[in-house]
Amino acid sequence: MEKGRKKKYQPKKDKKMPNQRFQGFLQDSNEEEEVDTSDKTSSVSDFSLGDEKWSNKKINSIFKRLEKEKNQRKITQIIEKALHKIVYEIPDKPELVVKFSTKALPMINLEKTVLDTIKRLRIFDEIDHSCKDLLDILLTKLKGLYREKKNPNGISPKKAKIINEREDCILSFLSYFVFKNMQLTSEDYVKIYQLFDLNYIQYYKGMKGGYHKFKLLRQVFLCTYNIIKKAPEALKDYNVDLATYCIDRLEESLKKPSIGNKSFLKYTEAIFRLLSVILEGFKGRAGYLSDISLRGFVYFIKYLFIGTIFQDKILKTLMIQHSDVGSLPKSILGSNSQEENKGEEMGGYSDSDSNVGSTYTDSLSQDILMKAKTSACSCLYHIFRFGQKDLFNYRYCMFPSFVVSLSKDFIKFHQEMDTDDKWEEFGKLVDERIYNEPSLLYLYLTETDLSFKQSLLGALCSFLLHSPIEKWQGPLEKDGLTDQYHGFKYLELEDAKKGIGSAGFIPLSQLIAHFIRYLHYTLVFLIKKECSGMLLKLFSTLVSVTPWQKMNQDLIRNCMIPHITQMMSCLLTEEETEMDVSIQKNLLLCFASSASLLCPLIFDKPEERSELEGVLVFQDQDTNFVKWLISDLHENTVKRSHEALEVLTTIAKSYPSFFIENWDSFKEYINIEFSVNEVKKTVGILKLLETWISSLNSEIYKLKNSNADSEEENKEEIKLDSEAEARIHQLNFLNLEGCSKTLNKYLNFYVKSGCLERKVVALNILCLLSNEQWVGIFPAKDQEKIIDTILSSKLSKIECTKFIGSCFRIETFYSNPEMVSKMIEKLANFKVEKSGILALRNGWSLGNLCENINPGVMSPETKKILLELLVQYSDKKYKDKVIAHAVRGIGYVFANCDDFSVISENTVLDWKNLFSIIITNIENKSPKVSWNSCVVLREIMNNAYIREQTFELLFSQETIKSLCIIIKENANFKTRIHAVQTLNKLRDYSEYGEASHEVWDAFLCGLQNVTETTDFTDVNYISSLEYHLFSLFANLVTKIQDNSGVYDRFVKFLNHRSRDIESSILNYLRKQYKVTAFSAVYEEEIDSKILLDQGQLKTIKKLQIALETITKMIDEKDEIQVPFSAYEAFSSIAHTDISEFASLDILKVKKTAFDKDQF
Repeated sequence: MEKGRKKKYQPKKDKKMPNQRFQGFLQDSNEEEEVDTSDKTSSVSDFSLGDEKWSNKKINSIFKRLEKEKNQRKITQIIEKALHKIVYEIPDKPELVVKFSTKALPMINLEKTVLDTIKRLRIFDEIDHSCKDLLDILLTKLKGLYREKKNPNGISPKKAKIINEREDCILSFLSYFVFKNMQLTSEDYVKIYQLFDLNYIQYYKGMKGGYHKFKLLRQVFLCTYNIIKKAPEALKDYNVDLATYCIDRLEESLKKPSIGNKSFLKYTEAIFRLLSVILEGFKGRAGYLSDISLRGFVYFIKYLFIGTIFQDKILKTLMIQHSDVGSLPKSILGSNSQEENKGEEMGGYSDSDSNVGSTYTDSLSQDILMKAKTSACSCLYHIFRFGQKDLFNYRYCMFPSFVVSLSKDFIKFHQEMDTDDKWEEFGKLVDERIYNEPSLLYLYLTETDLSFKQSLLGALCSFLLHSPIEKWQGPLEKDGLTDQYHGFKYLELEDAKKGIGSAGFIPLSQLIAHFIRYLHYTLVFLIKKECSGMLLKLFSTLVSVTPWQKMNQDLIRNCMIPHITQMMSCLLTEEETEMDVSIQKNLLLCFASSASLLCPLIFDKPEERSELEGVLVFQDQDTNFVKWLISDLHENTVKRSHEALEVLTTIAKSYPSFFIENWDSFKEYINIEFSVNEVKKTVGILKLLETWISSLNSEIYKLKNSNADSEEENKEEIKLDSEAEARIHQLNFLNLEGCSKTLNKYLNFYVKSGCLERKVVALNILCLLSNEQWVGIFPAKDQEKIIDTILSSKLSKIECTKFIGSCFRIETFYSNPEMVSKMIEKLANFKVEKSGILALRNGWSLGNLCENINPGVMSPETKKILLELLVQYSDKKYKDKVIAHAVRGIGYVFANCDDFSVISENTVLDWKNLFSIIITNIENKSPKVSWNSCVVLREIMNNAYIREQTFELLFSQETIKSLCIIIKENANFKTRIHAVQTLNKLRDYSEYGEASHEVWDAFLCGLQNVTETTDFTDVNYISSLEYHLFSLFANLVTKIQDNSGVYDRFVKFLNHRSRDIESSILNYLRKQYKVTAFSAVYEEEIDSKILLDQGQLKTIKKLQIALETITKMIDEKDEIQVPFSAYEAFSSIAHTDISEFASLDILKVKKTAFDKDQF
């Protein structure tokens, strides 16, 4: 140290206080500290600045003033001034160290003043450390106050009040502290919640706490809300218990609600906020909340009607008892007079302060109540998101009764809404009923708070989106869009009138059809009455979830077309400039939702175009709505561009050829918008191009494979009719010069762009292109440059791997050894996690490559890397999908190889070990792994050279038995089909070996399992599995040779299982021919179109040959002894022409006649 310079004073630290920061101002009121004004030592801790110190004298003078001052206002000013100097006048970021004496005033005042001042000065905005010692002090103080409150000797009311106020003050500060502090850990959050659970949640469980209970629990709920918002996973183990507790408190509160009490309203608002964030965090884990979601839903609904004319009766209604009925009791629905529902008997209001809307004690209470209701709507939104079917039974709470259930007054509007008079009559009835029934739609129409209405509409949209309407499996109405009878006769008018109000049974499908139809009618009427952006959003949601294929066409003809087009016409008039922007946007969203229905009518059906004339198709034949929309996007670049692009994207998905027909306008629009170079808009247009190209390629694929017979053993070149060829030629528009140049220009540009968002979308477009499109759009030089650019760019590993995987399906790339080598090396350089999506992408990419390439064309180094990666991904430590792709890749390495030395020499494993990876995964528990093993085995069998080289493993008893076990025991139908197809590839019994009896047994077991299935999703696979099993059986029987070991085993099998064989064959043929008969009167009730599938026809012919072989064996061999009925059935089927199967008595099912006159 330099001479003449005094040592800087460093005050001594108080060794008795390990946690000095913030400790003093949280001392108890009976603790006092004497202030030592000495310069050398002080019991008052400093305001620490690290190396710099604020003057101790100045601090002590402030503390002395606090001791002498009696005026609370002046005390607040002193503390605020001191803390303000610390935060704003002293350099750097201070570490707060405060210790106040409490000699001169009550502790509660000092605590509240200091804590409120800290919050007001936003001190924690300036601090970057966790202040965990402050957290410990706060929690310790709360524990101490709790112990005082539970004093067995009791405490005076005055002291209890002080304790409650101190708790409220500290809890409020703790909530603020949690919200502002970014350094707390999950352990800290759990510590806070455990204290809440012990000191407050359990303490106030079921006991009356009055005003202080509301205040304290509100602070607890808000602090917990902040914890879950900051760290959603921290309290995941407590979420269910916490949600249950909140609903219990809500139930308790609704027994006697006090809407004039602000503390009560704030308390319930805090409950809803906490429940909302808990429910939001249960993504994919709805099962944990299945027990409480229904209770929560009921109390959320009841709370929404607080303050309305229906309050008292809704709160007293047990809604769970009415879920099966499907409507509220008539006592709640009320009469048709609004005035009768406004008296004291409904909601406790007089005529003077009651109207259709809500009334509250003052404006502040109204604001708080609406905030609480908004949070309750948010809870409803998340509960509906779980998609629980039970909640759909409460649809009567969402919409008026005439929408939910059949009504005598409304039944006449079922299918007669084609005139203005009908709509006018319907509207009058709606106006009479909709305001007299409690429903969420009623709340939307009567409340004025915009935030609440938006949240309410969001809940209703969530209800529709996650209801069973869209995925309804059964029939709904007669004469859907396909003009086919769906098996259910629509309720006739007179029958419906008789059935309403009686004990007659009305099917659920009938009620759902009624619900969909009348909700369309009601929303259309309300929108016509007052066009609202929010109602339009609800209507567009309804349009998107409606199963139009199962509804009668009149709903589209009388409701959708005239009113949607009428609304859209507003955008094409001069008045649209005065229209609200939200209405314009939602009008476009409505059209986007209905575009898949309207596009065919607009562009494909001239006979129905008259209804749209002058609206979507102008008198000028060179102009149409989409062209107008494109031109409008130039003029309105901001206010509705997103919605207009969504409409164009929907049209591109539903009707891709329209953009081909209007390419010049579309191209001009693309050129203009891309020249602006606005990121958000260019990304939207690139996504539009992505959707368009995807739809084009999807339609081309369907046309090319429409006549393909995938069941043929020897696939021939698919022959297309002239109409399909012309359509494919039109859809191959991307290869034409005008389109290819434009795509080349912009895709090249955006792939090299520095904007990652645009580059990713451009990359997605490249992944969609077919080999012909790559060649047509990009010259060879450009192809190499694009590959090099992408492999060297700073893309994410997942995006890069996705592109490589798509390239491995393009012949231009996988036939180029240099490109293949570059891409495999790139994949090998990626570090892959065992459970990550990158491993899945890598495995998929390598599987695509192996499926298309001959390993002989690869260099030894590239082949070695490829096999090492495949073996690595086949390890059990990876996910099932990764292993499935690895098995697929290894299998195709064998299947595509024409020189066995390519595999048997210089590989990472011996070829037998490599092959065993396929065999051992046949019985894998994962269906994807198992069926991939079966598929590649079948492909290997198609390679005659490899089939011979791997005969011992390929046709081992282990392999055959594994395939049989899958057929008999596997629960996945697709896996069983692949196993049967693989067995059917075996040429003769020398390849089956000793396991031939296993195959016969698998045939019968497989058929029996088909009849026992109850899963609806398996129905699509049943006929395919049966077809392949009988094809296998026919091949097995025709290959049997006399005087062989196989022959003897088959004779034993036939003697023991002949009745099972007979039953299985008859059931199969009855299904194919749909043969039925009633009361022994063999009238032909047979579908005239028998066996349209030529593949099945060939199988039945094979089956006839097999049965003919069996009957000859029975005739010639005495050792074969089968029941005569089985022999007769085999003989009849074998010797009867297929066209005459309908006359066979053995195929007819005899049923007892039903005489309706007997009942």
